[in-house]
Amino acid sequence: MEKSMRTYGQLTPVLVAGLDADGYQIIDGFKRFRAAAKLGLSGLQAQIFAGNMRAAKAAMIHLNTTTKTISALEKGLVIQSLHRHEKLSQTQIATMLGRHKSWVCRLLAVVEQLSDQVSQHLQLGLINMTVARELARLPHGNQAKALQAVIQYKLTSDETARLVRLLQKKPQWAHGAIVAAPRQALEKNQTHRPPVGQYAKMMEKLIKMEIWVTTTPLDIWQQLPVADRQAMTAPIQRIQAALERLRTAIETKEPCNG
Repeated sequence: MEKSMRTYGQLTPVLVAGLDADGYQIIDGFKRFRAAAKLGLSGLQAQIFAGNMRAAKAAMIHLNTTTKTISALEKGLVIQSLHRHEKLSQTQIATMLGRHKSWVCRLLAVVEQLSDQVSQHLQLGLINMTVARELARLPHGNQAKALQAVIQYKLTSDETARLVRLLQKKPQWAHGAIVAAPRQALEKNQTHRPPVGQYAKMMEKLIKMEIWVTTTPLDIWQQLPVADRQAMTAPIQRIQAALERLRTAIETKEPCNG
């Protein structure tokens, strides 16, 4: 945009809404405004939005969602303004913006529950909206230390969510040790379970084995040479012992070490 404006000038006006005595608020044209500031331009062509303030705030989100010229936090701030200042319910805001109420609720919750430090990191792009939403689950006083751990150890969104859940479960006095070594704390408190996909594959193999063994006539095996039959005995015994250990572990709800 800066290169375009330097070469061709401003091709389209920015869209602004009147704020009474406070002047005007840009609704659409944030890239043009930032490029103009970098180029040292003293002014921009502007078109005044004809609708009321509610419509102007809704238009700000509509017009800038596709181009991604405002952040998720800025959208949340606009939604907060519609909710607090324009007295619209979350359902009304969702209808106006053509979004689901849960989307409005999530953005509003993040804006209102984030500490100033986390909010600043979100605005600067140092953390994403998913991480911010997880940190917002913590009290304001606990968010700063958790944020420091996320930044220092480069925790993923999933790791951040698990860290937040762990902090919520543990007493306040234990939080210092957790955020000082978050990955070790997460590993220590992780319940190891077979992945769902691995469980499904195991079940499929067991069923196939059962069908194959029970539907194959025994006389076929009896016709094998003696050496082959003897070679099959050892792996059958090992499989039988492993399956017995697995069955015992499942029935007693204890982890299987075999």
